[in-house]
Amino acid sequence: MLDSRNSNTVGGTSQWSPLFVVLVPVVLAALFACGRKSLPPDTNVIIVLVDTLRNDRLGINGHGAGSTPCMDRLAREGVLFKGAVAPSSWTKPSVASLLTGLYPGCHGAIGDLTIHQNLAFLEERFTTMAERFKTAGYKTAAFVTNANIIPFYHFDQGFDEFTQPAGLADELLGRAAEWVKKQQDDGRKFFLYLHLIDPHAPYFPPPVYRKRFAPGKPLPKAPFTRLGRFEEITLWLDQYIDRGAEDGSGFEYVFEPEQVNKWLEQIAPGQALDDIKSRIFLDFKGRDDPRLLKRIDHLTALYDGEVAFSDTALDGFVENLRDEGVLDESVLVVTSDHGECFMEHDFWGHRLTVHREEIDVPLIFRVPGPEGDPFKGVISEQVSLIDIFPTLMEMLDLPETPGLDGVSLWPAINGADTAALRARPVFTESFLDTGDHASVVLGRRKLMRWVRNDGGVKWMYYDLERDPEEQEPMRLSDAGQDGIALKKRLERFFRGRRLDFNKEGEMGMPSAEEIEQLRKLGYL
Repeated sequence: MLDSRNSNTVGGTSQWSPLFVVLVPVVLAALFACGRKSLPPDTNVIIVLVDTLRNDRLGINGHGAGSTPCMDRLAREGVLFKGAVAPSSWTKPSVASLLTGLYPGCHGAIGDLTIHQNLAFLEERFTTMAERFKTAGYKTAAFVTNANIIPFYHFDQGFDEFTQPAGLADELLGRAAEWVKKQQDDGRKFFLYLHLIDPHAPYFPPPVYRKRFAPGKPLPKAPFTRLGRFEEITLWLDQYIDRGAEDGSGFEYVFEPEQVNKWLEQIAPGQALDDIKSRIFLDFKGRDDPRLLKRIDHLTALYDGEVAFSDTALDGFVENLRDEGVLDESVLVVTSDHGECFMEHDFWGHRLTVHREEIDVPLIFRVPGPEGDPFKGVISEQVSLIDIFPTLMEMLDLPETPGLDGVSLWPAINGADTAALRARPVFTESFLDTGDHASVVLGRRKLMRWVRNDGGVKWMYYDLERDPEEQEPMRLSDAGQDGIALKKRLERFFRGRRLDFNKEGEMGMPSAEEIEQLRKLGYL
């Protein structure tokens, strides 16, 4: 029987003969009729989420740093979704969406300890993926190193074991390998969620990766922050100046020093502002200032070093699974919760916008096939992290969870036509300190809405075919019928939000250790 899954590129350009094209629907129908529609019931599931990993940082997606050979190999072995979009531009709402199959405006875990405090939790009324696997007889565990994904915020729902903090990539994956071995010895099928933190700022890769990706004399220390708020200034001084004193690599940056001047006058009247300001910014002359570009290159090189360190650790974990015979008995999903902006739109970091650099993420499924080889393919249509939950449920023939926002990607992985995915809009939303951000992507069109904290509303329409980097926004009034259609879809999406911003409830506080982790990551 012809296995077209291992030979075509879904969503790409076909090289087949006309006769083959005519026969494809018949062959696919036969595959669905007589082939296995779901995986064996004892198939394990492993999700590896690499925090803050941009989609364009994978070599298979065109990045030339050579930092992701393991993930590139997994993409070639499996199914690569090139158009994966995160539901939000920071960790908590994106991971909550991954685990529940719901958009952030529906599950409500969107806040941190400084904004929307009554929406900081993943409420127990929402069923998580881990709960579904546990009910189905799986042993469940999570190894996490991000203080936004902790039991305090109810992210341990459904997990038999929840380890946080689990260490840097090599330590976390080493612990996970030991846990997998124990499940093997006990004869238990398992669901495992692994959340690596390393590419997240501040970027301090191990020395061997620093030497490889950012060699040469370190740059002079200079402040670097994304918005210039006093809290961020304090944070980044701690992270990049104090810690950087060991190797001289740290610096911070304020893009609009005039705003910082005004803000400092408000928060520190009468203090020696000149002394403070001399420590918190360099007066760059716009985005093309060579000194700024040099610093951006240096920081992104350090970021690539962190990505490479994570990829190397992942490689050791995957090869251990392969050697132990676990890999071909497991579904392996590799993804990220959000990306990172490097001044493409005058911001640094994440949790700031819903531009592509913050929400385009890798998504790889390595799924064992019926004859031993994993399913293969490249799918270019937009999909979302909310689709992972229903995909795994259908893959393993587990009962459907009603009311999910995500759709199953299992038919596409199986080789079915992706027309339904092409016709489906994908949304992203982030309730942030810079305002309320949302976007809708449909095919090669994208519409963004930004409601600023002062109440102003800004709409930005992008033709992604012509402007894939989102540098030339069109006004909504100039976008024609396409813009109107996307605006209507986004308005319907807003009406579907189920958030109650006025609900009451005691918030409590995380532990001192968790608060310190959040502070180091820039969330406090």
